[in-house]
Amino acid sequence: MDSYVDVTFGKTSQNSEELYQVFHYPHILKRFSPTKEDINIFMALIIERAMIVEGPYETIGITQDPNDDIFFACALEADADYIVTREPHLRNIKHYQRIQIIDAATFIEKVKKQIGLDLI
Repeated sequence: MDSYVDVTFGKTSQNSEELYQVFHYPHILKRFSPTKEDINIFMALIIERAMIVEGPYETIGITQDPNDDIFFACALEADADYIVTREPHLRNIKHYQRIQIIDAATFIEKVKKQIGLDLI
């Protein structure tokens, strides 16, 4: 099967800091038990492979948590189609401009459908 899906992660200094903090939330540590090394490796991969965007967009008042507005600015700057999140307060927004807010399972299903794996 010669299918291709282009997945790009957008990154800013602000959302990288937020992501690093999320990895240290008690419920994340309890559920996934990441080691400090796991977190550092993951963050290094994001830093290495993500599209760095520090552009003109500023978003204020989109979410209940002002710290989460940066993800919308990043998505706009990266020309993203999706924000993939587990956060219900973000998923409840459903769409922002051209961006769809979905959970990881929905995103995976969309990718599988795009490359034809849903037919197998």
